[in-house]
Amino acid sequence: MKHGRWRGAIIALAFLGVLSGAGNAGEISGPLREFLAGVSDEARVPIIVRFGSPGPFPAVPADPARRGGHRQALISELRRWSETSQASFRAHLAEARLYAYHTLWINNSLAMRVAAAQVAGLAAQPGVLEVGLDGGVALEPAQPARAGGPRWNLSAMRIPELWELGYDGQGVVVACLDTGVDFRHAALSGRYRGGNNSWFD
Repeated sequence: MKHGRWRGAIIALAFLGVLSGAGNAGEISGPLREFLAGVSDEARVPIIVRFGSPGPFPAVPADPARRGGHRQALISELRRWSETSQASFRAHLAEARLYAYHTLWINNSLAMRVAAAQVAGLAAQPGVLEVGLDGGVALEPAQPARAGGPRWNLSAMRIPELWELGYDGQGVVVACLDTGVDFRHAALSGRYRGGNNSWFD
C-alpha cells in the first residue's frame, strides 16, 4: 500500500477514535487509584494519559533499499496520529491553563503533573483511553560476576575450542554497540580504554 493511502487511513482512524471516545470516560489505572487515595486533592501527581492506537501498519518491505523510506513514513504518521488524536485534549489543557506536558508520540500518550483533583476530569475527556501513574521502576542492584567455567552461550558457540587454539582475544579492541557499558565491571575495570573516543552510559 502506498504511504499516501495509509496516511489517509490513519488520519481517518484518528478522527473516528476521537469521535468514538466522546461520552466514554477513560479508565483510571489501579495503581493511580491507589496513589490518589493516599494524597490530598492539591497534591501534584505524575500521570501518563494514553490515547488510541492507529491500528496495524503496512509490513516492512522485504527489499532493504525500501526500508529507509518506510521507516521515515512510519515515524511521520505516528507523529501525525499523535497530533490529530490528541488535538481535543490539548485544547482542553490550554483552556485549563495546563501547559506543562510532554508528548510521547511513539505510543500516543502524554506525560504531565496535575493536581490529584484534576485526574478524573482529564480521564473523562474525549479520546482518552486511560490515565495511569507515571511511577518509577526499581532496579535490583547489579551482582558481581562469578568466576567459573564458560557460560552456556559461549559453549554453544564453541568458544572454548577457539581458546584451545590460542585465540583468546588478546590485543583486540571490542566495541560495544549497545546502550552503554559499566566500565567498573570486574571484567572491564583496568582494561577499559576510555578517552574522548569512547563512550559509556
